[in-house]
Amino acid sequence: MTSVSKSSRWLIPSLAAAFLVLSCATTPANDGETLFARNCANCHGPYGEGDGHGAVVMNISPQDLRQIAQRNGGIFPRDAVVSLVDGREQSKEHFLREMPVWGEQFAQHQGDVQATEADVQAKINTIVDYLESIQH
Repeated sequence: MTSVSKSSRWLIPSLAAAFLVLSCATTPANDGETLFARNCANCHGPYGEGDGHGAVVMNISPQDLRQIAQRNGGIFPRDAVVSLVDGREQSKEHFLREMPVWGEQFAQHQGDVQATEADVQAKINTIVDYLESIQH
C-alpha cells in the first residue's frame, strides 16, 4: 500500500469541490437566456418583443425589450433596468405595476434553501446582461 502525503490527500476532494462550484455557476439554468425564458418570456415573448402569451390579458402591453437602448438615446440604462427588474424599491411607490417584483420572487425559498441577497442580485444581473445582449 502506498503512502499519501497530507497535502495530496486533500487535493482530489478540493478539486472536486471546485469543479462542483464552477459547474453550478455555469449551468444553463443560471444563464440569462434560460432565466429570461423561465421568468419573463410569458409576457415579453421568447425574443423579448412584448408578444408573449400572457400579454393579451394585461392592462399595459409589455415593451419590446430589444429596444431599451434605442428608447434611451442608444445607451442601455443598466441601473434603471436592474431597478425595474428587481422591483422592490419601485413596489413601494404608488404606480401600476403588472410585472412581478422579481427581487421578492427570487428571494423566496428554493426548496430547503433560502436565497441570499447575493443570489437574488446575481439572477437579476444575469437577466439584465441578457437584455443588454439582445439590444438592436
